[in-house]
Amino acid sequence: VRARGARRGATGGGARVTASTLPMAKGAVVRSTLEFVAERGGAEARDRVLARVSPAVRETVTTTSATAEIPFSVAVELWDAVDAEVGGAWPTWPEEAGARSIESVGVQLYGGILRKESPELFLTQNVSLFRLYYQPGDMEVVEVSANSAVLRLVGFDHDTVATFDHQFKFIMDSGIQVAMVGLLSALCHSLAIPRGQA
Repeated sequence: VRARGARRGATGGGARVTASTLPMAKGAVVRSTLEFVAERGGAEARDRVLARVSPAVRETVTTTSATAEIPFSVAVELWDAVDAEVGGAWPTWPEEAGARSIESVGVQLYGGILRKESPELFLTQNVSLFRLYYQPGDMEVVEVSANSAVLRLVGFDHDTVATFDHQFKFIMDSGIQVAMVGLLSALCHSLAIPRGQA
């Protein structure tokens, strides 16, 4: 289950990581995370989180604008720091921080995209909310019903060693007796190969 040999930023299907495929995020992602921590735990909690990240990441997350593009790895390092600092006391902080971001900055910047008459209209609109915050990749709608929806994240390869550590911890904590974890790779000559290399 643990993939200790995994390379940071590695992608499946033989695709190479280039400047155009390197996962990126909008600055609003990290700004809203820090604002949530400060609101929930005070400036002291925010400062303790910032003390856990590298100087370069600290500089980026405290100076970036909401619309600037930053490496997704910067956001991941910040999120790992938040989880290490407050995750035990606030186990649902990712969901709470995400909801706060949408309700505040998200509505201000993208109110027309968020305010739809039904969940189906929101999910099937031409503008992708995911791509407004992250590049490359997208969330594709697989199935939509009155009470649920299934979406698939495609083209956004960002797994690190920590990703597999989180999977291992989830499996152990959930008490699953037999777990089968596999790596999905594109078949030779399939359309997924050129898509992954684009």
